[in-house]
Amino acid sequence: MRFSELLDPGSESTGRLEGIAESQRRAGRLFPEVARGHGFKLLDRTRPMAALGSMTIIGVAAEWAVLDMELLDDLSATGRDWAREPVELIDVSGVEGSLHLEGMSPGCTRVAHTPIVIRLESGRVVQTEAGKRARDYLRSAFLPAV
Repeated sequence: MRFSELLDPGSESTGRLEGIAESQRRAGRLFPEVARGHGFKLLDRTRPMAALGSMTIIGVAAEWAVLDMELLDDLSATGRDWAREPVELIDVSGVEGSLHLEGMSPGCTRVAHTPIVIRLESGRVVQTEAGKRARDYLRSAFLPAV
């Protein structure tokens, strides 16, 4: 399943709004399974910041951000072995995900736009980006130049 398919309301509901709400709940439930299926690691929220080492955290809104899901489709299509990359995903759709990122370190600010990129070196935040800037960073860092 592609990430972008997570938000397809399909025909499982009788009304448009009910279909959208159900597709959002479904996306939240299935996101971890789909991410692992594409070889991505999920951020372990119980690890202390210092234990994370050097890595890139990508925060997406799996329950409502189609652009985030399309970006993950693009990243997964590169053929990279994401299980070996120092990259981990986190779903920030809910309050819990947003608060977790904000509480990780003084360098992590309020989640206002997705996707979110947090780059760590030796467990310290060295870069944070959100929205278009995060999307641009991810494209330049992980997608082949066209």
